[in-house]
Amino acid sequence: MRVCVSKYAIVLLAIMLSGCSKIIEWGRESFYQGDDVVFSRDLIERYIRSVSVYDQGTTLAKFDVLWLGDEIRTEYARFHTYIAGKNEEQYQALLRRQLEENKHFITFYVLSIYENPLGDLDSKWHVTLRINDKEFAPTEIKVVELAPEYQTFLGDHFNRFRVPYRVMFDAKDLEEMFLLREETDRVQLFFRSTQKQVFLEWYVDRENRVVEPAGIIEPEELLQRKRRVKPGRRELEQEMVS
Repeated sequence: MRVCVSKYAIVLLAIMLSGCSKIIEWGRESFYQGDDVVFSRDLIERYIRSVSVYDQGTTLAKFDVLWLGDEIRTEYARFHTYIAGKNEEQYQALLRRQLEENKHFITFYVLSIYENPLGDLDSKWHVTLRINDKEFAPTEIKVVELAPEYQTFLGDHFNRFRVPYRVMFDAKDLEEMFLLREETDRVQLFFRSTQKQVFLEWYVDRENRVVEPAGIIEPEELLQRKRRVKPGRRELEQEMVS
């Protein structure tokens, strides 16, 4: 008897779902939906990384990160100019300001769950940046209200269950050398707690543009992988082993 009821339930569910799709199509055809505003989604997604950290079945942390590289700031300027109806001169002025900021700071937008506030002395999780085999602490971690353009860029990652932070690092080291240089081949953002650590990674070309969606790499997994690095550079695996 239970088997029959289950079969009927499955059939009924299939009918309802098919009916829903027809209703949605009818709604789209009957009510004007407007035209989608186009932006470079493929470009944006190259700069987004996400990771969820678990202890067995318990969620310890969730982080979604957008790196505000030059390409992202350029797309923001273009997108904002278009939807705000600004002219070419205003676009160029906005673009100059955006790119100038990247000469002083390396900036990320980080989305975290409410249970894991960032930037406090007693925060469970701390953020650091690794570039050219050196690690750097942020100069600022601040809760922000994302501009509508960046909310759109982050898509489904941005929701009411996440808190947006702006995480900023100095663009230069103590010797006034830019961290992002021609020889830089990757940018890594580490998240560490007293129990776990993980990092997100972006591979970059000689102009510091992201060239592939590298995704996330657990430190334990990293020890088992052969990494593509430039000759003469110390590998992260060797440092972690030592």
